[in-house]
Amino acid sequence: MASSKSTNPKTALLESVVRAIGIAAADEPKQIAGFLDDQFVSTRAQAAAGERELQEIANKGLAALNGKCIRLRSWPKHSTRWVPFLWLAETPFDEVAMQVVVAGKDRRFGFRWEPPEGGPGGVGKHDYYHAQPIISVRISPGASVPLDLSHDHIVEDCPTLPIDARDSVHLLDALLVSLYGPMYPVEFGLARDIQKSLQKESKDRGWGRLRAPATPVSSHGKGRAR
Repeated sequence: MASSKSTNPKTALLESVVRAIGIAAADEPKQIAGFLDDQFVSTRAQAAAGERELQEIANKGLAALNGKCIRLRSWPKHSTRWVPFLWLAETPFDEVAMQVVVAGKDRRFGFRWEPPEGGPGGVGKHDYYHAQPIISVRISPGASVPLDLSHDHIVEDCPTLPIDARDSVHLLDALLVSLYGPMYPVEFGLARDIQKSLQKESKDRGWGRLRAPATPVSSHGKGRAR
C-alpha cells in the first residue's frame, strides 16, 4: 500500500469513497448483533478496520487499513441480514483490486473485482476490468481466508464478468452499485463533493443516467440498502 494519501485526483476520490462507506456502516452494530453467532461474520467483523483507521485514510491513504477489510452497511432479505466485507489491494500498475464477500446466517458468497491483469496495453484474456467468483479471500501474498462452506460447484476463473469501468474509481463504484443501487451516495449520506464527483465519473457508465443530482446531506447521514 502507498505510505500516504495520494495526490492523484482519481486515487484521492477512491480513498474518500472507501473512507465514507466504511464510516457509514459504523452506526449499525446493533442491527448485525443477532447474526454475529455466525462464525465467519463474527470473525470478520472483529477483524475489520475500525472508525479510527477509516478516518486515517484521509491522512495515510489505503495504507491506514493495514490490510484489514471494511465492513459495509448490511441489509435484510430472505429472513437474514446480509453483511458485506470489502478488501482492497493496490496493484503494480497503480490500480486497486477488490474482493467482496457478502455473508448471511451460514450463507456467503464472494467475488473479486479486478483491473486488467496485464496492466495498460495488456492483451491477455483477462486484460479488462472484470469480476470473478471466489471461494477464499486473499488477505496477503501467500495467505487466504476460506469462506468456510462447501463451494464445490464454484469455478473461480469462470465466469469472468466484464465491468463497465475505465479505472479503479469506476470499478469500486460498479461494485457498490451492484450491492446498493446507483443512489447509494445519497442514501448513505456521502458528502456532497463526493456525490458530485461520482456523478461526474459515472456520466458515461451504464448506471450514471439513474443518478439524481447531488443532495446536500451530512457525511454521516443514514441511508438505506436495498
